Parts: sequence; C-alpha cells; structure tokens
Amino acid sequence: MTLFTPSSYRLQLLQQLHRQLTQLIESDTLPEFRENPLLEKLELLLPELEKGEESALFSAQQLVSHLIANFPQLTPLVSRDLLWFLGGDCLHWMPDEEVAVYQQLEELYHRSLESNTAFDWVATRQQLTSQPNGLH
Repeated sequence: MTLFTPSSYRLQLLQQLHRQLTQLIESDTLPEFRENPLLEKLELLLPELEKGEESALFSAQQLVSHLIANFPQLTPLVSRDLLWFLGGDCLHWMPDEEVAVYQQLEELYHRSLESNTAFDWVATRQQLTSQPNGLH
C-alpha cells in the first residue's frame, strides 16, 4: 500500500474531476459548460497544486464552490473527500453530521501517522459511513 497523503489524494480527486468534466464536454453532454472558463481554470490549477502552491488551494476551493453553486447538475461529480480536503467554503456544502464523520476520519489518520501504521482513507471512510462519494 502506498503512503496516503491528503495533498496527493486531493490532487488525484481534482484530476479525476477534470477528466470527468472534459469527457462530458467532449461527448457534448454538457453544451452549456463548453464556453465556461471553469474547466480551463481547473486545468491551470493542477500544475500549481502539484507544486504545493497555497494560493492554488484557495483558488481550487473557489472553483469547486462556484461549480456546485452554478452547475447543480454537476454536483454528483464532486467527491465528498474533495470537499473535505479543499476545506474553506467547500465545507458549506457538507451537513454538520458529515463534517463530524470527516473529523473522526481525520483523527484516525493522524493516529496512524503517530503510530507509523498504514492508513487507507477510503476503506476507513467506508467503515465509518455508507455515504457515497458524490454529493446528492
């Protein structure tokens, strides 16, 4: 098992979101999104996030919040994990009960770091909740 890190997982989730949005546009499933600059902004953010630039994290928070607020039909594409790892305004899209589960998950992750044991974020989240990855 590879070592889990929140920043690499967050990047993977953003890359996955980018791929899904690109596929929707290419398949002409989402013509109203074709002219929207969000996809291009996300594409520009990915390399910045890979470098660990803090300003890119804030921009990603804004972008995902804007996506959910303005394109509710795309909301199921946004992983709950992504909302948690982006934090900030993205947490407003999560009910308090769900935030509590993620706080517990975060505590378990930090305990695994302290004890130097492997941690599987997805499996542990699935154990704590039966909540699917998409927003509904």
